[in-house]
Amino acid sequence: MYFTSAPNNIRYTNYIFNKLHQYDGYDVIRFVEFHLAAYHEKADFVRFLKYETSQRLKTKPGKAFKIKLESVLDWLAEKQEEQRLLQPEVKTYLEHQVYKLVEEGVSKSSSSFQQPDTQNITKEIVDTLSPYLNNLVETTEEKMKAVTDAYITGHIQINNHNHLEKILQLLYLIQNITAPKELAKSEQVFKQFSATDIASILHLHFEAFKNKKINTIQGNIKAATDNLNFKNLKVQKLNEALEEFFYS
Repeated sequence: MYFTSAPNNIRYTNYIFNKLHQYDGYDVIRFVEFHLAAYHEKADFVRFLKYETSQRLKTKPGKAFKIKLESVLDWLAEKQEEQRLLQPEVKTYLEHQVYKLVEEGVSKSSSSFQQPDTQNITKEIVDTLSPYLNNLVETTEEKMKAVTDAYITGHIQINNHNHLEKILQLLYLIQNITAPKELAKSEQVFKQFSATDIASILHLHFEAFKNKKINTIQGNIKAATDNLNFKNLKVQKLNEALEEFFYS
């Protein structure tokens, strides 16, 4: 779904279910997973789907749409089962690793009649668990990529890659367009527009960023904004022009 402007909650809710009419079978699942991938608060989105879908089923929809809604509920049940199976496995593994490292650290300290080296034990725990957690994140990203690859994305290409940093800086300036204090008490154009949103836009629609991970792109954005000189006359003029465009 694409909107000409940021939708409010009611508009978004209606559109996502209206759009559901267009899909059948496995495409229904790919559709909701696409939106799950784009939504920042995953658990919140799953709860949203659960209650909204149940509510619509209670209104006794037509047979065809009822099947689609029931497919969404089946998908939700599948997600809950995946989470149920994953949590004990992760919890048990982490508990075992932490216990093992702490036990080793205390044992060493006892044999040498010293206080446990808390800082060193903590470092060992982090070093041991980091590869596991990184792998978990990478697996999730791969699954999300498989979902998003199934949908239409942009193929924006830049003629001169030396302009990449300026494009990131421009997006940052657009993200932070603010009304003059005398007009709207520093109200911003966007109610919500984070660095993660910028990273997602770049990842989905710019060829230069499609093979990069979201956290890598976020690092690129931070580096570009850190290099942005707000005292530069060109930057000041651009800020003023953007402000004037929206608030004059």
